Formats: sequence, C-alpha cells, structure tokens
Amino acid sequence: MLLSVTALETSVSLFMAMLVLIGYLYARRRATVRAINWETGDRIQLTVHTGGIVDAQLQPSAFVHPWLVVLQLREPENRRRYLPILPDMLPGQQFRQLRVRLLTEIPQLARISHHDDEPSLDL
Repeated sequence: MLLSVTALETSVSLFMAMLVLIGYLYARRRATVRAINWETGDRIQLTVHTGGIVDAQLQPSAFVHPWLVVLQLREPENRRRYLPILPDMLPGQQFRQLRVRLLTEIPQLARISHHDDEPSLDL
C-alpha cells in the first residue's frame, strides 16, 4: 500500500527541516571561535563570536598535518572542544609556526599529563 503525501504535509515537513537547520546554524555561529591566544604551557584563551573569552586547556592529543590541525581542548566543567584549523584560516607563516610549536610542545604536554595521572605513594 502506497502512502500519498499531500502538498500541505510536504510544506510542513520542509518548514520543520528549515527551522531545525536554522537553529543548528545559529547555535554553531554563537560558539564560533574568532581568535586563539596560546601564551605558555597548555593554557589557551578562545575569543568566541560574541566577544567572550573562554579559558581552555590544550590536550596532548592534537592532530598535526601540513593541511590540517585539530586541537583538542578541555573547557571548564570538563567539556571538550575539537577545533579544526585549516591553512587558509590564518597567514601561512602563522600556520607553520603553530604546527612546529605543536609538534615540539605536545610531547611535553603528554609527559606532564601522564605524570599527573600517576598515583602518588606516601610512605
């Protein structure tokens, strides 16, 4: 048995899909990162679209490739954010500097976080 779909049902379905898409795009836009400030260690400040500052901690599991960098960040309340960075998002020299810094500092961050996870023995 075939179900017939009326023009009204189709219009309502398309309208609902558009509302969901608009809501999703609006939510994503509000969380858009406009700037990254990485001074020392694993502390990073993100400037978001609204102008607010979000403190985050760089995790040692960043992905670094000549055409893509993905930062894994931990925000307050243990919330994780994955931040993809493509070469055309910043000047070429800055993208290269970011990649080199990540490749040199990520191993240090991994050692620090590994030592933080080890239990201490009090004798």
